[in-house]
Formats: sequence, C-alpha cells, structure tokens
Amino acid sequence: MKYHRLFLLISVWCCLSQCYPSQRTQGTTDLPKAERRYVPEDLIFVAGDGVIAPFYVSIQEESNAHYRLYLQWLQDVYGDSYPEVYAAALPKYVPDHPAYNDPMMGQQLTHPALAEYPVVGLTWLQVQDYLRWKTDRLNEAVLIQRGYLNANFHQKDEDTFNTEAFLFEQYQGSVRKGIPDEQYGERPVLFTDGYLFAGFRLPTEAEWDYLDNERFWKPKRKPRIRRTEPLPYADNHYLRLANWSSKPLYSAADTLPFLAVDNGHSRPINYARRDYGILGLHCGVREWVVDEYQAQAAPAVHWTQVMENSGFPKGGLLVDETGVPEEKNHLGHLNNARWYGTDADGHALFYSNYELSTSPRQRVVKGGTWETPSSERRAQLETEGDALTGFRTVIAYYPKDHLQWDWPTFYDSD
Repeated sequence: MKYHRLFLLISVWCCLSQCYPSQRTQGTTDLPKAERRYVPEDLIFVAGDGVIAPFYVSIQEESNAHYRLYLQWLQDVYGDSYPEVYAAALPKYVPDHPAYNDPMMGQQLTHPALAEYPVVGLTWLQVQDYLRWKTDRLNEAVLIQRGYLNANFHQKDEDTFNTEAFLFEQYQGSVRKGIPDEQYGERPVLFTDGYLFAGFRLPTEAEWDYLDNERFWKPKRKPRIRRTEPLPYADNHYLRLANWSSKPLYSAADTLPFLAVDNGHSRPINYARRDYGILGLHCGVREWVVDEYQAQAAPAVHWTQVMENSGFPKGGLLVDETGVPEEKNHLGHLNNARWYGTDADGHALFYSNYELSTSPRQRVVKGGTWETPSSERRAQLETEGDALTGFRTVIAYYPKDHLQWDWPTFYDSD
C-alpha cells in the first residue's frame, strides 16, 4: 500500500509540477518579466484585452488519464471512510451500445489506448469538484517543490491538503522549513508571499470565444475549413471512437465496422493548434463553460461578474467574531468558499461554493466536434453529462506584488 500511494503521488506530481516560465503571450501587452510565473507546462498565459482579464488556460481538454488519477486519489484517501465520495465522482454517462463487441468501447475512461482522449460523461457539478481537487494538488506540489512541505503519502479523510484550509492555517502538513522572519525566526507560507495559484475554474464564455477569435490566426495563414477539414484518427479505427456523434455512424450498406468517412472525424487531444497553442477548440468534444445559459450570449465582461451571475456569490466566507472561518469539514475542505483570484488592489477574492438548487440551471456548452463547428453554442443541464462534452481549465492571473490579506494570520496568533 505504501508503494501504491508513493506511485500515485508521484504520478499526480508529474502531471502538475512540470513547470516552465510562461513567456508565450498574446493580447495587448506582454507579461512583464518580473511578473512571469512558473506554471505547469500545459498552461498558456493569455494577456487579455482590458475587458478580458489576463488568465492561464490549459492547452487541451482534460484527459481520461488525469481524471483516472483523480478517481484513484479519492479511492485511496476517502474510500475507507467515505466511499460515497468516489462513487459520486464516477462519470454520470457511460456509453452503452454493442459496438461490435469491441471491449474498448465500454472502457472509454479506463482503456490505456484512450488515456489521452478527452474525459467525457461528467456533469458540470462533477467538474467543479475535480477543479477543486486539481487546485489543491497543484498548490501542494508547488510547496513541496519549493521545499516548504514534505510529501505526505498518508493523507486520509480530513487530514488532506486543501488550498483554502492552508491559507487559513487549518492545515499544516509535514513542514520541511518555514520562511525566514525577523521577529519569529521562521513563519509559515502566507497568501501575501504569492506562491500559491488561484483556483482552477472553467473558462467563461467570453474567454472561450476570445481564444477562438479569427484575429489570432497567424498572418498569411488560411483559416481552416472547420466542418470539412480531415481530422484523422487512423483510417481503420472504429468511428464510435470519434468522441462522439449523436447521428448514426453506420449504414446498412457498411460491411466493416471500421469504415472511414471522407469528411473526417475527431481524434485524441493533440490536433488543430491555434496561435496560442490551444488544442481541440474545433474538434474532439464540446466543452463546459462556467456561464449560465441565456438565449442570447451576453457581452464580454470581467470573469468576476460572470461568476456572480452564474451562482457563485462573492464573499461567502462564514467567519466567527474574530474573523476566523468555520472549521474545515470531514473531507478537509472549507465548506463555504473557494479562492479564485484577486481584485485590482490585491485583495483575495473568495466565492461561495456553488449549491445546487431544486431547479438545476442550464449551462453553456461551447466548441466543435467532428460534426459541428466551434461557433455552435448550446444549453445543457448542469446535472447531466454526455459522451460529447468535456472541459478545459482556466486560472485567473494575479500580480504577485502588493497582495492584501483581510483575515487573521500567523502574526495575529500571539
């Protein structure tokens, strides 16, 4: 069991902590050299345009391999005491069709050959839980890599690293060293040190459209024909692996299940790179965004406003008379809020955790598949998953200088 957990932690760490100084910028301004951060290698910095604030976006949709790591972590950490946590994370939609007795078709999530395909079948609500987990694993990896924490192979139940619990000093972990301090000799890492990343979230619809805008094509480069360009898997792969189509893929005249088509279909998440380096906007799967669906797309606004309009009230931290938040829950999380970024003055922005109402909301789904263009926009209930919808991740950029913390800290404990 010890070696199993060691392997799992190393796998998560390798996925999240392979970092480089992000210098591939697009937009109105480049990121100043002093403000460049080391970020996971699958994130790209986007400078924005004033209305669209700067952010980091994942190059590709989240893969089956990443989601399997998440499920394995849940099983190892909560499986004994809270097995319902693992069960709740399993995809709500699992393809169920004969598929010519091909075993791969019933193992979309788990088959090794499909490890780098986009994970599908998740509801919008399940994605929120995954994003919190990914944030925690990234910030834990940052602190381990910088030498402030030792890797903890025995996390269990409430004794797990959570970003918000760490910020409010409700999680200590295995401390390797502190930050030198004139008054105390050493102190713990604080928000104002600027080491931690704000929470992963889904892109807003405006951010997604900003990435997909034609003005970011390279000069003298012909735009691709979105619906008819060939997007080859391999000529002899089953079309049912094309992530996916709601239309019939075979006719009575087809004599072989792996018959190819002329206009092409999607493939694993390594194709159709935009100038930012973004993959899969035009093919593969559709993608969840954070916005609540409206019949007409709203004008582009700052991500903070979209969050509030989409069921994440600003604030939300429940604190006592001394300003200290409620104790973390049995899973090691602060129940009431997550940190998603900072305001213009460097104050940490917390938003209430989303709570499902009696009437589920419809969320916007964006992106192209092999049968639809990337300009397509549709609604989908946040409680439903399907085989055509995946997601990619975004982190809000914030300057590391002049950060402000409005709650008690280590220095107020005396």
